[in-house]
Amino acid sequence: KREIIIVVIAVVIATYGLLDYLIFSNSSPSDQAAQIKIEKTKAADYAITAEARIQMIQKITQDSAMSYWILQAESPWENDPFIKNDSTAGIKTEKKSSLDIPQLNYTGFVQAGKNMMAIINGMEYMTGELIKEIGYKVFSITPTRVKLLTDTNREITLSIEEN
Repeated sequence: KREIIIVVIAVVIATYGLLDYLIFSNSSPSDQAAQIKIEKTKAADYAITAEARIQMIQKITQDSAMSYWILQAESPWENDPFIKNDSTAGIKTEKKSSLDIPQLNYTGFVQAGKNMMAIINGMEYMTGELIKEIGYKVFSITPTRVKLLTDTNREITLSIEEN
């Protein structure tokens, strides 16, 4: 009995949908043609506006002063106001000075598959490990550099020392 009720409701809904689509719809073919014509007109207006804007931008960029400013904007910035949104945001880089940093020597690099190890002061460290003597964390390892994080989240870069 439930199945019969469900089937009857489905047939009624399907019939109503077909009637609405085929008979009760208010748009005739002439209305659809008018709507298409309006949309084409809007698209043409947009294309004309876009072309005018492009020509205006071309005139501005041909100006010598504007091309100077464009070159300045494209050149590397000393103090970039835009901060990269990554895990190193907020980490300050400090240069190596004998007063702040204990004696650290990056003397070797070992790579076994995907694992990389840095040899610092004769000990091997992987990314994420702490240097026991000073408590710095190994942040990243490359064949030429190791980046360490201090306990205050300052970044220290060690270059490889070759004999």
